Amino acid sequence: MDETQLRLDRNAAAGMLREVFVHEMSAARGACASCGATAEMGSQHLYMYPLSPGAVLCCQSCENILMVFVHAGGRYRFGMQGLKWLEIRDVQRRRAIQLRLRGCMRTEDGAGIRCCILALLERTF
Repeated sequence: MDETQLRLDRNAAAGMLREVFVHEMSAARGACASCGATAEMGSQHLYMYPLSPGAVLCCQSCENILMVFVHAGGRYRFGMQGLKWLEIRDVQRRRAIQLRLRGCMRTEDGAGIRCCILALLERTF
């Protein structure tokens, strides 16, 4: 079987990662340890044999192995030897800040809005 026949689309990687991680992992960014390319995990090449217990995520630039996933025996195992780093956005925190800012916008005086924004910025940074 040709390796291009084994390559799945980005939704396959998102589904596997969503089973374990709370955050949206297809939007997580990582840097390849081999070539240094930075991209979202969902845009990388995922290879998987039919009915296999795992998959391999490869760099879209150099085809270096970034991650290996295995789900067998009631466990998940991840090898991330091909990543320099992995960045996951904290979407829940961002949403909480946006909701708080919307609450500030309902106040009628400008001073209340400025104080609320300053307080949120202090907690964020």
